[in-house]
Amino acid sequence: MPSRDTWTSLALCTLIGACTPALAEVRFASASLASGSNNGSSWANAFRGPDAVARAIAASTTGDQVWVAAGRYVPSITGDRAATHTLKTGVTLLGGFSGTETLSSQRNPVANITTLSGDLSGNDGAWPGTSGRGENSHHVLSATDTSASGTIDGFTISGGYANVSGAGLDSDKGAGLIVLGGASPAIVNCRFVNNRTTFGGGAVYIRQSSPTLTDCALTANNGGTYGGACDMANFCNPVWTRCTIEGNTAGRAGGVEVFGTSQPVFSNCLFINNTSTATGATAPKGGGALYIQQSTVTVRNCTISGNTSAVSGGGILNVSGNVRVANSILWNNRGPASATTDQQLVGSAFTVLYSVVHGGYALGTAVQTANPLFVAATDFRLQSASSAIDAGNNAEAGSDQIDIDRRVRRIDDPRRADTGTGGKPVIDLGCYERPYDCSADMGSAGGEPGADGQHDNNDFVVFIDRFFNQNPQADLGSAGGAPGADSVFDNNDFVVFIDAFFAQCP
Repeated sequence: MPSRDTWTSLALCTLIGACTPALAEVRFASASLASGSNNGSSWANAFRGPDAVARAIAASTTGDQVWVAAGRYVPSITGDRAATHTLKTGVTLLGGFSGTETLSSQRNPVANITTLSGDLSGNDGAWPGTSGRGENSHHVLSATDTSASGTIDGFTISGGYANVSGAGLDSDKGAGLIVLGGASPAIVNCRFVNNRTTFGGGAVYIRQSSPTLTDCALTANNGGTYGGACDMANFCNPVWTRCTIEGNTAGRAGGVEVFGTSQPVFSNCLFINNTSTATGATAPKGGGALYIQQSTVTVRNCTISGNTSAVSGGGILNVSGNVRVANSILWNNRGPASATTDQQLVGSAFTVLYSVVHGGYALGTAVQTANPLFVAATDFRLQSASSAIDAGNNAEAGSDQIDIDRRVRRIDDPRRADTGTGGKPVIDLGCYERPYDCSADMGSAGGEPGADGQHDNNDFVVFIDRFFNQNPQADLGSAGGAPGADSVFDNNDFVVFIDAFFAQCP
């Protein structure tokens, strides 16, 4: 109950007409809870049941947060396919709680999987089949007007099925999330998987709106005709940061379709194994990773690999737009077996700078054609010998200086000559920055501190100086000479240093 002072303040502000907005609240939701007041006031009294999140959102106002415990949630328990989780301005949805936390920083979305599902009956058959999906929600999430600028963070969005077409309807678009009417929600650390549409935007559909998607994964969605992962149309300016677009399928634009005077930015993103399937003479077709029409697109520090088009443009198909590709890698994107031209960049009006392009791009600047040497067929990080290391243009990196592994950008590898530009350290190409972490590379010329890619007496000089000054950078070894700082300066540190020195580091 509010204190006497609180009641006094409320009475005073009412009299003088200077009341401030109500204090923000945290509202709690837990699908598995079996007791309590079911009013969202605490974990013990959380909104409970499969529709708990929908009810928590309905009760929330600007400034509120909704904390959601691990579990599966649906927008309706009455079978209403039009029901959806509607984002609200100023309301933040946070998933990944176990149901006991007192701080939002204590949540763990990886360990506590929190799913917003469109599968209202819980009877979906195995993906990619459509068995059991006939009663699924058209849109698991919605943001459909200029006031919808809320945030959702830490959820899996799955099971949306947008398959109903008709004049004035959007029920065949955006099965995971639909964003319309100038809405600008922030989508953070979310995974869209196994959503399906018949028109476009298997995971996300955007029209005349500009959401942000950060640290998200859009995986194994089917967009029907347009945009397996995402279809955007008409004056859309979304910003995609550190997102993975993988294994999505549509007739046109297996990954993302950009249409109609839109200006998206893709920064530090990974496009892999997306497929454009359409082949008919009149069918919309092409663009394994990206299809672009009447739009201006920026692609920087992205890796685009293993995408396929049945007709044209396994990587990026630019029909009538302007595309700026910088600090990126386009490798092994494929068209039909009959294709006689390169399938990385197809179309016109590309500006290509400081990038690796399989087969090359004659009109580009500082374009590499050498194999970028990915770590493995399914791991698109760079091997130590990759020519993509320290090969970018720092001026093209944009404001996002974190790679898709959330590692700081611009890590210098002193063993490599910089082939990029902008001054040390030079950014790597692609969405991954290769770390350089050699505990034995401590000293440069004259015994001064600083990695130089060499293993010589200078490293010993710097190590010994740091050791006797108890500098944490010399705290290398723990009990038994195993690597690991232990805040003790002893022989174990020497053992680890010498082992790393003679191993020459990777």
